[in-house]
Amino acid sequence: MNAPILLYGFFSLKFGIFASNQALKEMTNFGFLTKKTEDEFDNIL
Repeated sequence: MNAPILLYGFFSLKFGIFASNQALKEMTNFGFLTKKTEDEFDNIL
């Protein structure tokens, strides 16, 4: 009877972890990109 709820909880937890990992990766990539463009702007100037 509780199986569907447990399954749902498990999957939402797994997805939550996956989503936050993805978000973290996106943010670090964005950070690297902005840092890189800043360096390139410094080189141009």
